[in-house]
Amino acid sequence: MNMDSRDNFKNNNFYQSLSSALDGYKQAFLTERNLRFHSFAACLVMVLAALLKFTFVKWLFLIVAMGFVFVAELFNSAIEAVVDLACDYEWHPLAKRAKDISAAAVMISALIAIAIGIILFLPLVWQIIIERF
Repeated sequence: MNMDSRDNFKNNNFYQSLSSALDGYKQAFLTERNLRFHSFAACLVMVLAALLKFTFVKWLFLIVAMGFVFVAELFNSAIEAVVDLACDYEWHPLAKRAKDISAAAVMISALIAIAIGIILFLPLVWQIIIERF
């Protein structure tokens, strides 16, 4: 790769960087089923949090937990794309290992987010149940 073609991979300013990041998210959203699932789940969780009138601190924990899952999912997608490129879509034990490990990172981040969600939502939901019955 000569120097001129390498320059095509660099962003020259903030707006190009932002545009590239938004393009990356759009590509991931359109091609990654799990990212769409996480996005849908995050929307439902935010609606429920709004209905339950979450405090600022609860919103903070909720946003961090959801962000953690989104970041893990995006890294997983990037790793999978690079692995596919490197092995030309041929099965290889190291390719499987890399993909499995990056998928495990998403799973762990999702489990942590679920645990945080249970901690944040359960007392409020339990209180509503007790008041109704």
